[in-house]
Amino acid sequence: MNIRPNRPIILSILLFCGGFALAQQRDIVGLTDFPVPSWPEGGIDPELGVMPPEHSEDYVFVDLANNEFVVAYPVSLEEEEEEEEEEAPQQAQQQQQGQQQARGRGRGRGGQQAEPQGRGRGRGGRGRGGQQQAEAEEAEEEEPEEEVPVPLKVTRYELLRNVEPDVQVSVTPVGGNRYLYSYTLANAPAAEQSIDQWAMVLPEQSGGATIQGPEGWLGIVQPNRSFKLKDPDWIENGSGALWSFQKPENVVEPGDVATGFSVESQLRPGFTLGFFRQAESVGAKVATSGYVPDVVKKQMDELLVFEYNSKTVLLIGPKFDQDADAHTIAEDFIQGIFTLSRMGALNLNSDFVRTTLAELTGVEPGASSVRLTAEADTRIETEVLSALKASLGIE
Repeated sequence: MNIRPNRPIILSILLFCGGFALAQQRDIVGLTDFPVPSWPEGGIDPELGVMPPEHSEDYVFVDLANNEFVVAYPVSLEEEEEEEEEEAPQQAQQQQQGQQQARGRGRGRGGQQAEPQGRGRGRGGRGRGGQQQAEAEEAEEEEPEEEVPVPLKVTRYELLRNVEPDVQVSVTPVGGNRYLYSYTLANAPAAEQSIDQWAMVLPEQSGGATIQGPEGWLGIVQPNRSFKLKDPDWIENGSGALWSFQKPENVVEPGDVATGFSVESQLRPGFTLGFFRQAESVGAKVATSGYVPDVVKKQMDELLVFEYNSKTVLLIGPKFDQDADAHTIAEDFIQGIFTLSRMGALNLNSDFVRTTLAELTGVEPGASSVRLTAEADTRIETEVLSALKASLGIE
């Protein structure tokens, strides 16, 4: 949990700069440190067979503008691996034959005595001619070889992250110190892909979480699931909730809405992350599972992990155990409100945001009560206020 010093000063600065904050990009919570470089703006001509020097060992690129990743490598890489695969059995066979011959020579002394004599006469017979030949071979090796351009193999594949999730959440105490988190998932009309899978980050101790999904969806809680996060000091990590479609007619197409996603847990509300994406098609699996050199496959696998190959959204979900104090919860919601404002989901200049931030900023360590007086006007404000009251135990 990040504890910010001098919070009143930071609060004043951010309120003053609200207009600038709202201009920031929406996807500020998603990973941006992709393990592969961006596809060069001018592209790479496969016929020339020349990779830019700065990409001499890069074979996989990300092209977010087109929701694609690009695989580009010299065809010679395939030939080298094929040759190595063909040579491996031959080398093994030669090694085995050499071992057998060595064992055969070791059975008798005569063979051992005759071998040095034979080698001595052979060396003498070569004389100066052998030395001249060796010098000629060394001279040839020193001559620089002219580099011949090798054609590149360039292929484009679709990423799975061109979705536009809009998630509504309601938090309801259900007795026994448990909370029901209900989610409604919409996929905006601007999306280019359907939402077929999504995952939510949960703390390592998920509070005995149980999960439900709508008809045609499978939901499971994954213990010991660690997600790669942009801000691991803020988002509690260690397990996850995963939903995945079971029937094609149940995916959330662009413009559609799905209800019935829920998690029940002993953990009180706080901010977490969700990852949303289309499922990989059979055709894509076949295309990307074909033969590629090992060094290329490694770079592909690093890019196509769930966290990079999905759209990341800030959510409210199970986070705090029953022992969490008001100060810790207040710090979490201060950071969440600021982040939502940078995403454009909240307005730092609204009465609700100004008042709530001021009241949360005043919560000191050890405080036993919190006073919340602001009224929510928008949907996001209502969701934040409802979750905050539930987490603090305010009726």
